[in-house]
Amino acid sequence: MTIIKAKILKFLLIGVILVAFLNSCYSPMQPSGDVWNFNFSSIYNPAETDIKADIMVVHNTDTSSSLFFKLKKNEFVSSYDEKTNREYIQVLVKYVLRDYETTHLCDSGTMLYKLESNLDSDFIYSMNIKTKEKEKYNLVVLVSDNYRKKSRRVMLEVDRTEKNSAQYFLIQKVDDKNEILFTSYITDTSASYQIQNFYPSDSMLNISFYKPIKTMPQSIFASTVIPQIPKPDTVFQHKLNNSLKFEKQGIYFISFPQSPESGVCVVNHGNNYPNITSPKTMIEPLKYLTSNKRYNDMINASDKKLAVDKFWLNLTSDLKRSKELIRIYYNRVQMANEMFGTYKQGWQTDRGMIYVVFGAPATVYKGPDVEQWIYGDRPEISNINFVFQKNNNKFTNKDYILQRENKYQTIWAQATETWLKGKAFSVN
Repeated sequence: MTIIKAKILKFLLIGVILVAFLNSCYSPMQPSGDVWNFNFSSIYNPAETDIKADIMVVHNTDTSSSLFFKLKKNEFVSSYDEKTNREYIQVLVKYVLRDYETTHLCDSGTMLYKLESNLDSDFIYSMNIKTKEKEKYNLVVLVSDNYRKKSRRVMLEVDRTEKNSAQYFLIQKVDDKNEILFTSYITDTSASYQIQNFYPSDSMLNISFYKPIKTMPQSIFASTVIPQIPKPDTVFQHKLNNSLKFEKQGIYFISFPQSPESGVCVVNHGNNYPNITSPKTMIEPLKYLTSNKRYNDMINASDKKLAVDKFWLNLTSDLKRSKELIRIYYNRVQMANEMFGTYKQGWQTDRGMIYVVFGAPATVYKGPDVEQWIYGDRPEISNINFVFQKNNNKFTNKDYILQRENKYQTIWAQATETWLKGKAFSVN
């Protein structure tokens, strides 16, 4: 058995125990030997639910961490309460925390929130979870609309193995709401932010700035090469808890002088990220579908909108069909940005590339530091199977590298040819 398969099978045991707690939160497949395989694909499939949940963890004591979550109230169904003459929503939050390697149960909990539906559209709350220094965990959070029984499942790595790594920092916008930054990227580049840390080793921070990294992924049938992190363009100091702006597009790595390789990363991809809103940002992901010459012609065109329109209209003479292709393709690009963004835009990562071209996988197996994506309704016979290995770097814990193989050349050609014939590629 390969190391990767062993890791996957080991982590699948988590699903057996989690299902009992989360009321069949995972969709079981047929058992293989002594191990039940559980499908985690709903994490990457927006069609599973219309509930969006932002989740983050901040370590603030020696024995606990704060689990923050942000929800949009307008995604929940309200119910009228005759006693109070008001509309309410009910949000049910369940979580399970397990040791990263042994899968031993470390903590679990359930909270039910009853909220007025006419208040602020965003609901932000926190609860304490039991964690320890030097430990690493897997956290599964299930957020449910208690009235219509719809839910969103989120998985998160909780890491306390290294002091002053990303989850020891809390970044908030400096305004009347003190809005917490739940993502590694900012969407308001003119705003000021405050950086907090509950275990500061210094009153000053080192901030390393890197220009945007926009390198495209290698071909999926090339030899696997681990990308190297470049040297920073500039390094400057900033006082902890003072306000700071991230106005320049690029990567900001924030750390204490005593631990320069351990810190938190903030990325400025521009105000519109993760959305695709300009002709230029529509052309860039077409690199996956077209030749270098055609791509260069479009990216250098004086009228980029016309170039994009011509590309899609040339695939099919049917205007309605062209619009549907555009909707599907750029929806995948945006979802890749939201789910797989690292120090690069999500669609430029290995997982993002596969997601954009092939769509959401039908089956996802997750293990410590590894993911396996399978396309097709029968994973036991599917020949479209991708394995991603986690690439540890100081910027993020979400960087996964595709294990490239020469055999992928045929399926890549089939997928891109399908798009260029005016059809969205899908095998599920």
